[in-house]
Amino acid sequence: MIDLRKFAEGKPCQVRFSMVCNHDPATTVLAHLGVAGFKPKGFTADLRAVHACSDCHNYLDARDLDGFRQALRVRAVADGDFDTDVLQALKRTLEVVGKELDKK
Repeated sequence: MIDLRKFAEGKPCQVRFSMVCNHDPATTVLAHLGVAGFKPKGFTADLRAVHACSDCHNYLDARDLDGFRQALRVRAVADGDFDTDVLQALKRTLEVVGKELDKK
């Protein structure tokens, strides 16, 4: 079985939020996607996660945001763009993981 957290390290960011992403694979981690009232653990949680650079991860979690990024996030959530971007990032991440699993 693949360790999805270790696998994410050094990979390109799959979130790529406009005006947020730092595009630095050295900062990429497996960023878990939250669902209200549901906190899975272990591998199950790792399947609901994306490869995110440090800046996109902070934006996902709404932490350490300056005023501009906070306003950008509020607008993206209100417009529905945030969810669309996250789902696209999840799809891209699963494609990367799937290609790795096909090699094994």
